[in-house]
Amino acid sequence: MFFRRYRAALREYLVSRGESGLAYAYEFGRARIDENVGLLQIVRVHQKAMKSILESTPADERLPRLMAGEQFLMEALSTFEMASRGYVAMLNKDRQEPQPEPAENRVSAPRVEFPS
Repeated sequence: MFFRRYRAALREYLVSRGESGLAYAYEFGRARIDENVGLLQIVRVHQKAMKSILESTPADERLPRLMAGEQFLMEALSTFEMASRGYVAMLNKDRQEPQPEPAENRVSAPRVEFPS
């Protein structure tokens, strides 16, 4: 599973707060969408990783790391947000397009033929 990789990347980000850590989080989220991993699975992995990291963190550093961890998670979930917005936009577009009336509800005019 991807827990170890996620925890290692999160730990690195919490120490360095570098942009490369956020880039990893984004790519991590994108890869999980490609693998059909659910949003809740990612949140669970994040919670487990944060718990593991915070247990060995000095008390005065826990809150800043917890808040930085939130940034990391938000970045990892941003691809899910984009996918969700795209799906909702597609649904709204389908609702706005006029649907053809079923054939049994159409009124047909009699066919008139004209001599040539």
